[in-house]
Amino acid sequence: MTVVNLVAISARNETKPLLNDSSRPDGGERIRGGPAWIRSDRYTIDAKAEGASSDRMMAGPMLGALLEERFQLKTHRGEEQIPMYALTVANGGPKLKPMEEGGCTLLDPANPPPPRFAAPGEKLLCGFVQDSGGATRVILDAGGVRFSRLADELSNILDRHVIDTTGITGIFNIHLEFARDEATRRPLPGGAPLVDAPPDDPASGPSIFTAVQQQLGLKLDSIRESAEFVVIDQVEKPSGN
Repeated sequence: MTVVNLVAISARNETKPLLNDSSRPDGGERIRGGPAWIRSDRYTIDAKAEGASSDRMMAGPMLGALLEERFQLKTHRGEEQIPMYALTVANGGPKLKPMEEGGCTLLDPANPPPPRFAAPGEKLLCGFVQDSGGATRVILDAGGVRFSRLADELSNILDRHVIDTTGITGIFNIHLEFARDEATRRPLPGGAPLVDAPPDDPASGPSIFTAVQQQLGLKLDSIRESAEFVVIDQVEKPSGN
């Protein structure tokens, strides 16, 4: 049994999920066309696959075929220039040193740790990012990640997608503290309301842009880059079984 949201499905089934992923805050913004009900209505569909099928097949080609049959869905991809941020190196170079061997804790798939934040002074899991703080302040820690992974995390926090243009391929432990403001949009756990803080308010910390430059030696530059989006050409409400 599957609950279907057409905007989510159209986004998820594209071949370039980075800019068409409904799990991202801007996923629905990468959809064009279609009636208003595709963004509000939900449908429960019972479907049975013949034989053994992988999750990838069921969530990809098979689900696409189901949508085409039951919703008469037809789409194509388009492209447009949209605002983004480029993660670049600030004057003076990065302030982070590449992580030394053993600087983060390798995840043991056979004995995974319980889901929790790393305690003060405790090594972070390699490749993992955690954020904490409050309604006006964010503390972001990452263990053994590349700047491309940092760019992905900043994309989830900011109001635009971030691409890594630093050209640096090392692995780093990252600690970043900044104030929430109009440029950051990630909701707090439990849906707590965000409280905007004035930029560079000493009581809450610097803005994310100032923090990235002062604490990491990097910059977030505004750019416009080409991005793909999905155009819905046809869709119909499904009939009952």
